[in-house]
Amino acid sequence: MKQHCVIYANCQGRGLAEALKLSAAFLRGYVVTVISNWDTQTFPYEALEDCALFLYQPTRERGQLPGTDQLLRQLPTGCQALSFPYMYFKAFWPFHVRSPHHNTGPFYPSERHYYADTML
Repeated sequence: MKQHCVIYANCQGRGLAEALKLSAAFLRGYVVTVISNWDTQTFPYEALEDCALFLYQPTRERGQLPGTDQLLRQLPTGCQALSFPYMYFKAFWPFHVRSPHHNTGPFYPSERHYYADTML
């Protein structure tokens, strides 16, 4: 029977999930759920009920989203938790500037970043 892996991260969590799915051994052992740590309205706590592997980018509590310290306390006994860093590679956006369109309304948090580039 497959175990449940929960990834709690920004957009990089989806990339991590896809990379893990390249491993046949990982696919045999886990089913993956990716939960966004920046655009989710409320955290789906039911995803943690049978979680065996919790991969996360550390966060603080924000509105309806819990901080990872709180989530770690709610993991089932025996669940392995591993944090991974927020990755930033400026080479893709060498002329990176603050976007004048960073606040797009209530559907996106104001800290959402659009990777504006002066050359684009």
